[in-house]
Amino acid sequence: MRINRSSIRALLAAFAVGSALVVAACGTDDAKIKDVQKQGADLQKQGQAVKASAEKTAADLKAGKITAEEAQKQIEAQTKELEKSAKSTASDAIDAVKGNSAVDDETKKALEDAQQQLATP
Repeated sequence: MRINRSSIRALLAAFAVGSALVVAACGTDDAKIKDVQKQGADLQKQGQAVKASAEKTAADLKAGKITAEEAQKQIEAQTKELEKSAKSTASDAIDAVKGNSAVDDETKKALEDAQQQLATP
């Protein structure tokens, strides 16, 4: 069974950016940051659900209940949804941090570049 490695890399990159920005912004009362923190918690739960589902799919494949093609389709569909959520959360985190007056122009530019990369398929 093959999983699209570029999707996994994009997912991990988006999640890493979002997580780093949420951590960097902790302690603020900004409503945007609090929303991103909630999205991050929801994303973590979604990731755990995808992991559990992938484990069940692998067990079903091993038991012969589904074909390798069916297993791959199931895992890819769940991974795409998780990737979409991760990119959205990361983009929201970037927006929240970019709007902070304490963030210097160089950092804002780096965040804008990262946000453009998230939008690239």
